[in-house]
Amino acid sequence: MFSYDISNKELSKEETALFNDYLQNNNIESNIWEVFHCFLKSGTKTTVPLVMRVFDNGQLEGVVFFVKCKKYGKALFNNRLLAKLLDVMAMPCYVWIRSGLCAEVLANPGFFITIANDDLSVSKVIDHMQRQVPFLVVVEREYNSELHSKSVCFPYVNEGMISIENMNSVEDYIKEHKSLRHKINEFEKNGGRLEIIHGPIGEENIEAVTRCQETIAKRSVIYTPFQEIYIDCVKETCRLDSDSIVHIIARSEEKFLGYHTFIQSGDGLYLMHGAFDRNLKTTHKAYENIMIKSVDYALKRNITKIQMGPILNETKNRMMNKKVSNKYYFYSKNFILRKVFVTLFSKSKQQSAELTRFGS
Repeated sequence: MFSYDISNKELSKEETALFNDYLQNNNIESNIWEVFHCFLKSGTKTTVPLVMRVFDNGQLEGVVFFVKCKKYGKALFNNRLLAKLLDVMAMPCYVWIRSGLCAEVLANPGFFITIANDDLSVSKVIDHMQRQVPFLVVVEREYNSELHSKSVCFPYVNEGMISIENMNSVEDYIKEHKSLRHKINEFEKNGGRLEIIHGPIGEENIEAVTRCQETIAKRSVIYTPFQEIYIDCVKETCRLDSDSIVHIIARSEEKFLGYHTFIQSGDGLYLMHGAFDRNLKTTHKAYENIMIKSVDYALKRNITKIQMGPILNETKNRMMNKKVSNKYYFYSKNFILRKVFVTLFSKSKQQSAELTRFGS
């Protein structure tokens, strides 16, 4: 018999140790728990990071990380009045990002000890959640759509990946994209340089990362419903004292142009977050050069895949050699609330042509 406990209490070492076999079978290392600890440390009154513990006959069977959002008006509408109205209503929406691993810090497929019953466990979590909360939104890879037969489905952007299994060197990746050599030259000609840091990056760099994140939030196609805690999550992961946390920073002279932060786990390199200073007139193709550097880094460490998270711009769209289709899946037991929310969402900027063009 399944039972559930939802809180923001971090997992203990004893609890995480129960999932060692699951992680090993999925080629993931236990270092991912550090990232989710950072996630659970954040939180405000209106945006709360949570972990669900799933028990089977009293024994811990699984854990799922998600976020409770009550201030998401700006994530749906640019109209200030409409966004404010939604925020005042403060209707809780629970978001579970199942697509990818550690993308935007909180992405997780759900971790279950009984590997054979993975899909069954996910279905039970969803069934329980939709009975307990007004709205549940699951971001999921489309090939798992059979898990969501009771939901209302909407398009979402693709997840970007760089498959490097058949590459011998970074030159193989550069050859896939005709203009990259020119962009490397432009970056270097303007004094661009790249730095790789493992572990904590220092408070001065964290200030620069924060500045980049703030400029992106003002200009990005997408504004997350958990934006209130996102920058705190970013800062916490930038302070993690772990060699598996990999920061690639782009500079020009003394200017901080932008960065990407990954976690290296198993045979994968997973992008957690990244941003560029959009207050600058140009970043001299820093974005492309960081992407190239990540491929070079991975190839030198026998990594076979780089997961780059959601595709939100044309440059990233072009530079991926593999894309996975994602969807939004909406759940609510309340017919009226579901009808109203789905209608609003269908007209929101989350469904704008500017964004959905990066989906399948």
